[in-house]
Amino acid sequence: MKIYSSFTPKKPKKIWAKPKFLSKKFFIFFIILIILFLIIIFNLNSPKSSEQISLVDTNSSEKLSEAQIIGIKGIVQIYQQEENQWTNLNQDDILAEGSTILTSDSGRAIIKLPDGSIFRMNSNSQITLEQFNFANIVLIQEKGEVYHRVNEQSPSIYNVRHNLTESTALGTGFDLIVSEQNSELQVIASRVKVKVYENTDLDNILSMRTIDEGYYAKINPTLEPDKMIESEEKELADIINNDWLVWNKEQDSQLGVYLGIFEKNIVLTLSEPTQTELKTNEDKITIKGSTDTEAEIFIDGKDVKNNNGNFETEVALQAGENIINIVVKKDKKIEKKILYITKTDAEENITLTSTLQNKNLSLSWKINSETTPTGYRVFQATTNNISSGTEPYHFTENTSDIWENLADGTYYFRVCAFADDKCISWSNTISEKIGGVSASLSLTGTKTSNSISLTWSGENLTDNQFDNFHILFSNETTPSWPTSNYHVVNKLIFTDTLTDLTNDTEYKIRVCLFKDNDCQTYSNILTIKTDPAENTNTETPPTNSNPGAITLSGESEQSAVNLSLTTANPTNSEFFIMVSFSTEPTLENSDTVKTSNKNYRWANLKPATTYFFRVCQAVGEACGTYSNIISLTTK
Repeated sequence: MKIYSSFTPKKPKKIWAKPKFLSKKFFIFFIILIILFLIIIFNLNSPKSSEQISLVDTNSSEKLSEAQIIGIKGIVQIYQQEENQWTNLNQDDILAEGSTILTSDSGRAIIKLPDGSIFRMNSNSQITLEQFNFANIVLIQEKGEVYHRVNEQSPSIYNVRHNLTESTALGTGFDLIVSEQNSELQVIASRVKVKVYENTDLDNILSMRTIDEGYYAKINPTLEPDKMIESEEKELADIINNDWLVWNKEQDSQLGVYLGIFEKNIVLTLSEPTQTELKTNEDKITIKGSTDTEAEIFIDGKDVKNNNGNFETEVALQAGENIINIVVKKDKKIEKKILYITKTDAEENITLTSTLQNKNLSLSWKINSETTPTGYRVFQATTNNISSGTEPYHFTENTSDIWENLADGTYYFRVCAFADDKCISWSNTISEKIGGVSASLSLTGTKTSNSISLTWSGENLTDNQFDNFHILFSNETTPSWPTSNYHVVNKLIFTDTLTDLTNDTEYKIRVCLFKDNDCQTYSNILTIKTDPAENTNTETPPTNSNPGAITLSGESEQSAVNLSLTTANPTNSEFFIMVSFSTEPTLENSDTVKTSNKNYRWANLKPATTYFFRVCQAVGEACGTYSNIISLTTK
């Protein structure tokens, strides 16, 4: 078809250029892409061995392989659903998805997940491996304390759930304590996102918050949504005083991972011993190390000379486990290492394990040396110290033994290889609890005017049964938990005083074992009537602004105590808080601090040591009214 026009068009300028896809570089790039595509097609059609399959190449819904016990101490058990019983776990045991793990009073476990993440279980803790695949790792933490160290390179989302609460790792390391509905979270490295759901179906979020590195959070789903998750930044000194977190710091350090809040701390390096956990039959151990040239150095609370950044000392060892605390301080920085040294009478070359069914205990052991004994003695005792060889025993030439129809109680067992009429090597010691032993409390008291002094005793009390004592009192009904009228008393103290009660009034009082936010066992009910009020017309001498009765109470922690005092007069100003090894602390024989704070934390104390505390009203630099004296033993 032709087109006609009434004008003659101008010759256009040459604006056409050779397309880039016709260039030499493009052809080379296109050929490379074709070659890569052919290689991929070839690999997809070729069979792969299991060793060649990468985690990130697998479909996200596919299950990972099993988890594994890589560290164990004491008794650690797994629930066998088919047999409906708990059985003991051993080092290197494999754990499948759905396994429920429980640690005993003195047990600990380190478990490695298939994605490379690790969690460490403290004593009296329980956790279920709900799910692990390439998309999600889900752990159900039922009780106790677990430290979670997440693999940063893992493709899986790491979730820890407890009832209505879910904690999702946004980095690497955090510690979680759970009890009943509540949770306590300490973030060591990176961040954790915490969610509280309306129900166990996890379909409606009521509260959500991201907890940053170095922060502590308390989660209580029973509160209003804006108060369910409360957090605060923790001082490094407070975290260092937690032996469990210090132990995990050492474990993480051996892995060479990011240490979070510990990363910028003062340096503390040990050259001897090279391990923080070891066994020896020596009577003493040499400790050598290095730190900042201006740092103060303390080993088990005693000053050690800083020799231009180096230090060296010897520590005597007792039979059994020795816990040695090494602390260095400079300004506000503080670092701590803990040595766990077990002194043995003879080398432990036998590994002992047990399985409990009903009241029958099956024992088996493995020999870790070339020892050739004539037989084995299997010792039984009611204490953890089995070393003399004088305890009741079975003799066998086999590497297994059975103790049948054991009565209720806690038993300890240890095996020795026997030759030449003596034990030539020993096993570890294991413990088993048979049946249930019920605890009981007996409460007595005396009155003085409008105060009541209380004393109680207990039978069959064990450390894991309760966290502390609660003293409940009422002038109307029989006191029961929950109540607003109560005192909290440390589990090592068996006395308390109720002060400033209403005169000429009958009170009902009882004490209980308190755990998991509830009273587990109650004492008898004590009924005491306070004295009538004194004649107010009687002239009384001036009190010199004394605040009246001062009541002191407290609770112990790891190398620290929390003290609380109450007074009849809330307007008093300052107090002297005294701590001493003397049973009657005074300003002269005590370490003191002057404060107006009625809640005080005394830190950096020696672990497993009993201290005596007392408070007095500060009248200048002297004491006015004194409080009661309490004794607390650090953990």
